[in-house]
Amino acid sequence: MRRWHSLRVRIAAGVAVVAISVSLMIGLVVDRAAATDGRERLRAQALDRLDAAVAFYDGRGVLRFGAALNDQSLPPAVGNVGADSQVSWYDGTSMYAAQRLDERHVLSVTLPGDELASQRTALRWAWAQAAAIGAAISAVLGWLVGTWLSRRLRAGAAAAAAIASGDTQRRAAQPGGDEVALLTVALDRMASALQRRLQIERHFTADVAHELRSPVTGLVSAAELLPRDDVSDLVRRQVARLRRLVEDLLEISRIDAPDSTIDWQDCDLRAVVTACLQHEHDRVEVEVLADAVVRAEPRRIERVVTNLVRNALTYGAPPVRVVVDGPTVTVADAGPGYPEELLQEGPRRFATYTRGKGSGLGLTIAVKHTEAMGGSLALSNRPEGGARAVLVLRAATTAPPLAADDEHEEQ
Repeated sequence: MRRWHSLRVRIAAGVAVVAISVSLMIGLVVDRAAATDGRERLRAQALDRLDAAVAFYDGRGVLRFGAALNDQSLPPAVGNVGADSQVSWYDGTSMYAAQRLDERHVLSVTLPGDELASQRTALRWAWAQAAAIGAAISAVLGWLVGTWLSRRLRAGAAAAAAIASGDTQRRAAQPGGDEVALLTVALDRMASALQRRLQIERHFTADVAHELRSPVTGLVSAAELLPRDDVSDLVRRQVARLRRLVEDLLEISRIDAPDSTIDWQDCDLRAVVTACLQHEHDRVEVEVLADAVVRAEPRRIERVVTNLVRNALTYGAPPVRVVVDGPTVTVADAGPGYPEELLQEGPRRFATYTRGKGSGLGLTIAVKHTEAMGGSLALSNRPEGGARAVLVLRAATTAPPLAADDEHEEQ
């Protein structure tokens, strides 16, 4: 069904309909003109034959040229001809011509209209063939024009989709000076403006994080010197939360940096996961179904798993389970699950969902690190309740992608 919604199909159909409509109007005009011309020629032929028959009858008293005297089958409009006058009549099948000779006698001739009807039928058939051929040619030309426009629009749409997915170097501009070119140029301008705003936001985030790092470090140290009571514990928790937020901001700025690199290593996934969760053994259940060696960066794996577990502990409910099955790590909890907005749109930095908590940085960092290592991170809600995050990394047998500088050096 989507094919019928295509621009080229609509253009081809529209051009074909217009061609058929124009052909129909022209055909009606030509058909009427041809019918009138043929009828008048037949009338002139009937009157000529009537003149000859009248002259022959007056001179010799003999009926010739198919003439009839006082023909009772004449239409009333012809039979009631006046004295010394001629009249003709066409009833759609025959042409009648009559002249009154005297009060008692009317001489008439009748010409069949079969030839006129056959000529009109042949003309209509020829017109129908020409209209069909014209419509087909118009549809083909419309299809070609529509394909040309559709290809340009699809190229612009593909570029827009690439820009939306993060390829900021992609451009949608199409050659020419028509509306499609203007639209794609405007799209590129919008993408460039959006990219500049994102760059400003990223620089601002990095600058704020760096500026806050030293004061927050001092706050952490000062909070540890406070006497142990409920108020000081609350201060320490809030300072620790502020420190994690600053660390997340710094991590985001490092990920967004154009010179960000990956320290590729062959990692024992079970060892990396258990090491990063060793301080959470009383709150997190870790199960290893199958061990695997993956090609990734240990620090990034630790950050991804830590963020997923922290999210489960903060927003979910126990039990929180981490299952290592080959190159796959699954983190699940028994809480209310991920918000529907998050599942539909994906993690977004500084986004607050229906639960009204969190900055959205933890899952965003997890997704960014996973993509950088060539893996995948799928977020979903379990049918029995609770959130589930499935991290899949590359096995060590799969070579990591080479950076541009590394490729140049190898060549």
